[in-house]
Amino acid sequence: MSTKSNIRSIRFSDEVKEIIEKVEGKNFQEKFENLIYKLDNEREQKQKDIRRLNSLIREKEERLKKLNETVQRMDSLTFSMSKVKTEIENINSNISFLKKLSEKEE
Repeated sequence: MSTKSNIRSIRFSDEVKEIIEKVEGKNFQEKFENLIYKLDNEREQKQKDIRRLNSLIREKEERLKKLNETVQRMDSLTFSMSKVKTEIENINSNISFLKKLSEKEE
């Protein structure tokens, strides 16, 4: 810890006092400083975590976008195949009809 050149007087609630008293340290001032250092370190770690998670979210969003595009292409293909199936059924029906006509003419 550095030289104590800043002198301040603050007021705080009993609840805040209880929180500070739970922190490790020889006296109230050291406990207060330890709490501030701890919170600052945690803040830095949380910011790193947030950056990492944001990066992960961007990756997952890109993956989801690609999957959605694939699903759309598959839906389009399924629709096209359904149309082809219907056309084949129509052709088969016409062939059957023509066969029956040709059998009647014979």
